[in-house]
Amino acid sequence: MNCFRYFIPLVAVMTLATASLRAQQLDLDAANWLAGCWSAGSSERVVEEQWMAPRGDLLVGMSRSIRDGVATGHEFLLIRRTDGGVILSAHPSGQQPADFVGTVVTDQTLRFVNPSHDFPQKIEYHRISQDQVTAKVFGEVDAETPAFELQFERVPCGAAEGH
Repeated sequence: MNCFRYFIPLVAVMTLATASLRAQQLDLDAANWLAGCWSAGSSERVVEEQWMAPRGDLLVGMSRSIRDGVATGHEFLLIRRTDGGVILSAHPSGQQPADFVGTVVTDQTLRFVNPSHDFPQKIEYHRISQDQVTAKVFGEVDAETPAFELQFERVPCGAAEGH
């Protein structure tokens, strides 16, 4: 009998449980810096995100990707407090929704993980300044280097198309 076939799922469950315990201590109001409208990219390819401020234990966000003036994808995002902690729920166009457990929620960093998800397994937002945020998306929870990174700049809401 191969004992290791149970090891990987057990480690994933233990990681989520540990992250959930830490997430119970996280203050969702610390994520207020994410509120507003953000744009990253160039004149050919733009990614826009818009986030509402935390209220009622919930931040609501949305994103869209534009290439050469044509929408290529969108995503609805929720960061919410639950009995288990802080959860990022991502609802990308053309894919099944996925939940990520918050492991860091501060006035500088947001980190969410889901080791059982195919891709991504870790999502991080870092506040660089009042008007700059970096979003990093990792293929694996333990990866040091992100699969991709976006450098967002704050833009007036409704004016992101001018990036």
